[in-house]
Amino acid sequence: MSKQQDQSVQDWLNNLTIDHSATTVTSYEWQINRLIKTFPGREIKDLSKSDLLKYFADWKRARISDVQIKMSMNALRSFYHFTVGEKAPIFEIRIPRPKKRLQRTLSKEQALALLETCDTGTPIGTRNVAMVALMLDSGLRVSEVCRLNINDLDLEHCRLSVIVKGGDEDCGVFSVETANFLSRWFPIGPSMLRSIMFLSVLRVIELASH
Repeated sequence: MSKQQDQSVQDWLNNLTIDHSATTVTSYEWQINRLIKTFPGREIKDLSKSDLLKYFADWKRARISDVQIKMSMNALRSFYHFTVGEKAPIFEIRIPRPKKRLQRTLSKEQALALLETCDTGTPIGTRNVAMVALMLDSGLRVSEVCRLNINDLDLEHCRLSVIVKGGDEDCGVFSVETANFLSRWFPIGPSMLRSIMFLSVLRVIELASH
């Protein structure tokens, strides 16, 4: 990679960092580095429409999903928009539309069976049943639940605020039953750090010993 290209990539990544999540920046960086490795010795800002079409056609032939191709195109569009502008050939290529699939859900019986696997007689089980109940109730992702702080939850009114995918803040609600599960975890977990809602039980024990 030439020094000029290296600087262009770094400037783009720094710009992304301002208003994108760390996960998005890491993903986009991987995508641009993959393109650079595919065309060694060439300046990627000078790639033609034919070059880019072959690049994505090779992905398709390798059975890469439309979701992954769309993600890559979005990353490259971001880079080219920042470095070249909307006249770049990437903008002449149609982004694939992945087929929508029904979201998998648990039946009532499966959800209850999952909750029953948590041994609430142990700290781990008390934490796990609270996490599972909260995810079932609110539809939060695992990463979103793990980011929750104690101040994000209002047990009295069964409400929460959370940083969702993309870095935006969103609100959610949960049932009284879930609030009860959470209230049983409060004295064990969050009270030790006064911040993080869910943390490793080993970390709780370690903190409690000090």
